[in-house]
Amino acid sequence: YYVVASYRSVGYAQRFIDGRKKLGAQVINGTAKGRPVYRVAVGPVSAPERGTVHRRLVAAGFADTWSVRLSAPTAPIELASAE
Repeated sequence: YYVVASYRSVGYAQRFIDGRKKLGAQVINGTAKGRPVYRVAVGPVSAPERGTVHRRLVAAGFADTWSVRLSAPTAPIELASAE
């Protein structure tokens, strides 16, 4: 996965994704300094695809991305719509 943004609110993370559907990103929950964070990540990305995906993200304006490897399955968070 490549992380393109991190938020303390799942709502902000989801809004980021909603405004950039072409990225194919998802929200992955985690912790930083003991606090919950919600990372906007593109992936999973296989080893042969890493360079191509990173170049695509940089070209889209996400120069400050970093890769992460998940050690345990983490399901994306989905928000229920209030329709």
